[in-house]
Amino acid sequence: MKKEKAKKNVRVEAEAAFEEHKRISALLGDLDQWLDRPVDCTTAWTECLRRMLEPLVAVLEPHFSGEETSPLYRDVPIESPRFAPSLDRLFGEHEAIVDELTAISREACGTTEPPAAQIRELTLRTKRMIFTLKRHESEENEILQQAYWDDLAASD
Repeated sequence: MKKEKAKKNVRVEAEAAFEEHKRISALLGDLDQWLDRPVDCTTAWTECLRRMLEPLVAVLEPHFSGEETSPLYRDVPIESPRFAPSLDRLFGEHEAIVDELTAISREACGTTEPPAAQIRELTLRTKRMIFTLKRHESEENEILQQAYWDDLAASD
């Protein structure tokens, strides 16, 4: 009975993690689309960029912190040790991702009328982070999928 309850709790937690990943993916999609065709903003381009980055950073900080302490992720290397190096690497990326997005936002706020070259550079850095985050979240999803649905379900 306890094992069945533990499996249900893991499934609920895993589904919540996938939902968070979908929310992050939606924010990334909105940001990516805006970078391709900046919609008119009542303020400067840099202010619009900052407004697009703020909700993403606000979601990522607790999301990453939660992943690092969650039994959902913590138990994976115990049950499936082959995922330990990948999880260590992904967790190591968390701080760097948030730091880079915060740095982009801070730089964007440093000027109200940036030259075209600075806009191109900020756009490129932001696009690079969008790619990194999409890859990052995809790898986490893949680990959860394999560890909980493929590996652990096979042991039933």
